[in-house]
Amino acid sequence: MNRYLRLPSPSLIIALVALFVALSSGAAAGTVLASTHATASTASADSRSSQSIPLARRVTALEKKVKALQTQATVTQAIVGGLTFWSVCSAVTTADALQGTWQTIDELSAATQAGKTYFGPQTRVDDTVAGKHACMVTRVGRSWAVPPSVTSFNYLLRVLR
Repeated sequence: MNRYLRLPSPSLIIALVALFVALSSGAAAGTVLASTHATASTASADSRSSQSIPLARRVTALEKKVKALQTQATVTQAIVGGLTFWSVCSAVTTADALQGTWQTIDELSAATQAGKTYFGPQTRVDDTVAGKHACMVTRVGRSWAVPPSVTSFNYLLRVLR
């Protein structure tokens, strides 16, 4: 029996020890890496959940700001629309007053200068904006009175009071 169970050679013992150390150190390194990775992923998950709370608050705050800006935009559009109608009505009222003045001058010159006219018949200025009459929207009555009066200008100025 002695013949079959020989003692291993010193080189075989060194090789086996080296193999054991290599395998155990690889396993130890793998265990350390796995536990480090698990800790890091747990920490990043905790970090993400702790970051999501302030992020949710910021999103809520931004949503409120967006609603406020949308309201401001709607109000601004309404003001711009109103000022557009007011400006058109102001221009038309001024044109009506000028045309009334020119008509008065023509009537006076026709009476005193043997029918002579300087300006001739006038065409009314259209105050239509987006299919609506600007002076009706602003509730200013147009006056074609001869001689012209300041009544329609007073209606325009009441907005500023």
